[in-house]
Amino acid sequence: MPDKFSFEVIEAEMKPGGNQFWQDYEFFHERKTYASSVVGAYYANKLALCEYLEGKKRQASALFFREIRPEYYAPLGVGILRECSRDAFTKKPERLNSISEAFLKMKERMRINPSEFKERSKVLENYGKQKRLNDWF
Repeated sequence: MPDKFSFEVIEAEMKPGGNQFWQDYEFFHERKTYASSVVGAYYANKLALCEYLEGKKRQASALFFREIRPEYYAPLGVGILRECSRDAFTKKPERLNSISEAFLKMKERMRINPSEFKERSKVLENYGKQKRLNDWF
C-alpha cells in the first residue's frame, strides 16, 4: 500500500477445531524487540520486502497473509518463505484500486475468509488515519 513503511505478517493454520493465528507487526519506527509470534517467518518476509523496496528506492506499507493448510504436513523452514516472497516481487504486480478490492481478490485464492485476517490487522487498523498534505488541496 502506498504509505510510509509499516509491515505485518499474519499466519493462520487451518485446524479442525478452528484456525490458529500468529501475528507480528511494526510501524514506521523500528521494532525495539524481537518478533515473538511469527518469529523467523516475519524476518524472512521482511528481508524480501526490504530488498525489493530498496531496489525501487521507495517505502510502503505491506501485509503478508499466509494460511497453513492441512496438506502442508512437513514444514520446510523460513528459507522457503523468503524465496517465495522474493519470487513474488519479480512478478508483474496486480494493480487494485482499493483495499476492499484486494480483499475480494484474496477471497478467490484463500480458503480462510480474508476478513479473519483483516479484523486482526494492526497495520490496516492504522492505515489512512493520518491526513496527508494533498488531502487539503
